[in-house]
Amino acid sequence: QSTWGDLNYSFFMATQLTILERIVIQRRQDVEAAKQTVPQQSLIDQLADAPECINLADRLRCEYPSVPVMAEVKRASPSKGDIAPGIDAAAQAFRYAEAGAAAISVLTEPTWFKGTLQDMLGARLLLDSTQWTSQRRRPAILRKDFIIDAYQVYEARVYGADTILLIVACLSDQELKELMCLSRELLMEPLVEVANEVEMERAVKLGARVIGINNRDLHTFQMDMTRTLRLAQVAADADDVFLVALSGIVSAEDVKRFVNGGANAVLVGESLMRSNDPGSMIQAFRAVRPKPLVKICGCRTVEDAMLAVESGADFIGLIFVPSSRRCVKIDVALSIVSAVRQSRGAQTLTWDVQGLLNQDSVQSYSEWAWRIQKTVARTRPLIVGVFQNQPIDEIHQIVTQVGIDLVQLHGDEPFTTAAAVSVPVIKVLHVQADAGQETLQHRCSNVLQTVETGPALLLLDTMLKGGQKGGTGLPFDWELGRMIAGQLPVMVAGGLTPENVREAVVEMSPWAVDVASGVETDGTKDSLKVKQFVSEAKLSVL
Repeated sequence: QSTWGDLNYSFFMATQLTILERIVIQRRQDVEAAKQTVPQQSLIDQLADAPECINLADRLRCEYPSVPVMAEVKRASPSKGDIAPGIDAAAQAFRYAEAGAAAISVLTEPTWFKGTLQDMLGARLLLDSTQWTSQRRRPAILRKDFIIDAYQVYEARVYGADTILLIVACLSDQELKELMCLSRELLMEPLVEVANEVEMERAVKLGARVIGINNRDLHTFQMDMTRTLRLAQVAADADDVFLVALSGIVSAEDVKRFVNGGANAVLVGESLMRSNDPGSMIQAFRAVRPKPLVKICGCRTVEDAMLAVESGADFIGLIFVPSSRRCVKIDVALSIVSAVRQSRGAQTLTWDVQGLLNQDSVQSYSEWAWRIQKTVARTRPLIVGVFQNQPIDEIHQIVTQVGIDLVQLHGDEPFTTAAAVSVPVIKVLHVQADAGQETLQHRCSNVLQTVETGPALLLLDTMLKGGQKGGTGLPFDWELGRMIAGQLPVMVAGGLTPENVREAVVEMSPWAVDVASGVETDGTKDSLKVKQFVSEAKLSVL
């Protein structure tokens, strides 16, 4: 028995037009008809009353290290026919938002996808009537359509969109550039969709910041689930580009494969629309984590550092605390940095530290974590200078002289100290190995209140009752780590070894792990232990 989708697909083939070409022709006709009913100037006049916008790039990045899920409301498609023709778009969008979706994609194409602008407006109005917080943020609303005219961009803004989809295959470079500029003028950061290497190169060249890689060919609607993995490599060196995998995602394993292959987020439509429990599916997708970054700390020789490099470490920690037995002298540190930079292509990194200081703390933590993860992916490893209760002038001098990429403050410095440092800061928070009767929830609340006082990345390390901070070789309560990592990107240390790091990553889902004594034998870095530690940490999410 033929389905509605089969009949439409046959129609496309019979006209010798690709599916995308036929849709674009129809949308051009639709736009011209809409202009006769509501002139473009009328839409422009309504912009003053349009609701506030969420920046899509910021909204997606603040989810890190959780995988941001863009959940789609879609009644039908040309290839599948009816999916959920009677769905209440606003109610479905609310289900997605309650489950933690970072963005809601609403189809507004009426002919083949059976969507409307009213669907998007209804979703926006319902979400705007809900209370949101810094821990529970409103999803961004995406107008998912075949946008080929400025009129549709104005429509999107008036009807409540935070962002729009721009499909590179539908547009010339000049058209894409003009629509991107207009969208940004209206405070909507667009999602730019690509499906091959040439389109990816065009999108990057024209300055797209959020790029969706469609595993479905819109000309034929055939799937290629390797496309995201291939095209992610084309954009690997692009600064400030956030990649979204589109189409064909049905399981957490799909999400895991795409994230490990270079995608930063996923857009999921049909599988959510057909699910009896889309909320649980979204939560399962959000629970996927990228491979944790690994820091080998306390390297004291060039040989130590190169062992970490060869083992695949993401950070190399050099300790500049005079009282530490792992303290390195400046001349040794210079030799280590020189060797490491040669291994990574001699790049000198620059950071826009001040650019993030005006963001709220949760967004700032996630933004730093994402930017550092992206930098590590193309410039591994980074050098971390470790300091403890030292004057800020001394820290600046060593950072400048040695060429440190990040600073770790490992003492009692307030979090606000991070604002005075010229490179990203990892700030330790010492956690007692045994806190007695204090509840985990209370301890978690105290941690979150502490970190809200300044911009830095958070490192949890063990403190003993006698006051010893760091270097204890003992773990803190991993349940506390798990609770905090559910709110913020967290690096964890304390008692980690090659034997337990996989379990620690599974239990806490940290964005990074840090080890020093756990990979040493008789006080020196052990080649086998370093390699095993890195391998076990990275394998924990496969």
